Amino acid sequence: GGETLTIAVNTDTQGTGKVTSLQVNLTEGMSLNQQVKAIQDALDRKEVKANVAIESGKMIIRHTEYGDNYQVKVTSNISNGTGFTTALLNTDPNYSKQVATGTNLKGTINGITAKTDGDLLVGDSGFGFEGLKVRVDNDFTGSAGTIRLNDGLGSSFTKLLDNFVGLDGSFNSKIKSYDNIIERITTQITNQQTRTTRLEERLRSQFARLEVTLGQLNSTSTSLTAQLKTLPGVVRNN
Repeated sequence: GGETLTIAVNTDTQGTGKVTSLQVNLTEGMSLNQQVKAIQDALDRKEVKANVAIESGKMIIRHTEYGDNYQVKVTSNISNGTGFTTALLNTDPNYSKQVATGTNLKGTINGITAKTDGDLLVGDSGFGFEGLKVRVDNDFTGSAGTIRLNDGLGSSFTKLLDNFVGLDGSFNSKIKSYDNIIERITTQITNQQTRTTRLEERLRSQFARLEVTLGQLNSTSTSLTAQLKTLPGVVRNN
């Protein structure tokens, strides 16, 4: 028979909540695939990131994002009989929920608990696989296999460049050496300028004293000349 589903998708269950609600009218005589398409179209129109699929003979509505922030709730206008809600109430624990909240992704890389970013496992810092990202499919469990990492040409070229331009590279060592030479020369110039300034000050002081002494001598000469003119029998030749 006909049925109306109300679907509420919450993308912030751990916060204040951010719920998108929509209704889907399933008409009498619809095939299972037609019902799936009707629900999927309604989700797409609301831009809800959820997919509808048939798994083990049951219709599953699953959000495409990971984590306990996401929740999908489906209610039917049919309380008894064969409605969507009633069909979920069976003994199979995998398909007995009309409200489901997501779980956070968990996993390890090389036996070390990895950080998670959505559907990605990210290698923890301090290890050789730091920053390595592995995408995990929804509902995947167990070991995903082995990944072998090799340094490619790009990595080798980067290491070669580091030998030249890295912090401890030859170019940087040369720059530091020249910087030290420039610093020493600058210090020598500063010291020489200081000595020159002091010498100039000393010479100026000596010159000033010399001028005073010359002035005194000129004054003495003038005085002696005047005294000599007063002596009898003394003739001054000009």
